[in-house]
Amino acid sequence: IDQSAVETLISKMISLDILSFVPDTSQEALGLQSAAFQITLRNLSGQQRTIRVGKTTPIGSGYYVALDTLQTPVVINKYDIDQIITILTQELITSKTLTP
Repeated sequence: IDQSAVETLISKMISLDILSFVPDTSQEALGLQSAAFQITLRNLSGQQRTIRVGKTTPIGSGYYVALDTLQTPVVINKYDIDQIITILTQELITSKTLTP
């Protein structure tokens, strides 16, 4: 396991900034019904958090994201999500779950 990649991943997941909320829009329209990626992290005590990554926003600065802790979809900075996906898809972490 690449310790630096793990630390970066945890840091990015913990510090995701919500750019905006997207109320009254179907998850299907945002690409969340059949999300491009689903990322689930679980800590040693068994608690887990899941995010589903949908389409990019029309101006391309963010992704529509569904967080398991919120009922309303949100927009998250594209750069942060891209970094998380890059870390996971480059197989720098041996135990991961990606749902394409």
